[in-house]
Amino acid sequence: MKRYYFDIRDGDGLSVDEEGMTLPDLVATQEEAARSLVDIIRNTPRGKDSRAPLAIDVRDDNGPPCIASFHRVLPADAEAVRPPQLAASY
Repeated sequence: MKRYYFDIRDGDGLSVDEEGMTLPDLVATQEEAARSLVDIIRNTPRGKDSRAPLAIDVRDDNGPPCIASFHRVLPADAEAVRPPQLAASY
């Protein structure tokens, strides 16, 4: 098993993972990165910073280049996006 590091880019900030996580393969690593990104987004309070770019870059002991990069993508006007209305019929 290999050790992978999950560096978090949030806006202009960078949080470098110095501990890493031992995972069996690249698929498990990608799944962990995706889960981590969802958890970060879920636990981030809504506000003006919630529109800041957010990404998790995955690397191994060899460092760059990135093995995987996961980004939060927002529509141009996230506030205008609403679920479709259901029409009621009687």
